[in-house]
Parts: sequence; C-alpha cells; structure tokens
Amino acid sequence: MSTQGSLAGLHTFDNLNVEYENAYQDNKFKKACIANVISMLPSGSRVLDVGCGTGVPVSDMPAKAGLDVVGCDISPKMVKLAQDRVKGLFTVSDMLNYEIDSKFAAVFMIFPHLQLSYADFHSAA
Repeated sequence: MSTQGSLAGLHTFDNLNVEYENAYQDNKFKKACIANVISMLPSGSRVLDVGCGTGVPVSDMPAKAGLDVVGCDISPKMVKLAQDRVKGLFTVSDMLNYEIDSKFAAVFMIFPHLQLSYADFHSAA
C-alpha cells in the first residue's frame, strides 16, 4: 500500500540521494544514538534500518561494528548507493509493505515516517 505521501517521498529522495547524505551523515546526536544502540548489542546481531537511504551513517555504523544489517527504502537510487557502500542486505520497499522474514535485535527508523499520513503512521505502529 503506497500512499500519496510515500510516493512523494520516493520522488524527493530519488532526487536528493547524495545531497541528503551530505546534509545528515555527520550529525553528532544521530551518531551518538546509533553508537549507544550498537553498544547494547552482541556482535553479529541482526538490525533493520527502515528508510535506510544511502546507508550512511545509520546502516554503516552497525555494519562496521560487526552487526548483520538489513535495510529497506522506497528509493531505488538510495538503495543502490547503500548496496555499493555498506555491507548488508538492502532492498527497495515501501515501509508499509516491507515483509519481515526474521527477528531483529534493533530497528532504526530515522525520518522515513515523516511523509506518512496520520492514519498510515498509526496503522503501521
């Protein structure tokens, strides 16, 4: 179920791709939050990055820490960048339709919910 908001997100992030990464990759607060989660997980734990974008830094940090990273994003261009840059399994998927096939020790979801309608946000929770 792709919503009007998620489709708008697709076009926006397909057009932004690397510019988005450049704007957010060095956010110290975001990196500290990611590092805190990583510190609580045993090596090899599986983590999911919903709205993974280019994979930097949210997927990249856990991958470099020895975690098994899975990511999904609605933007094919963003997913291609993540696949090229980060060790992990990255797929193109609308987060509302993403089929979870295993358990995850942690889930990262930074910003992708912003384009959801109120109803979609609550139905996905």
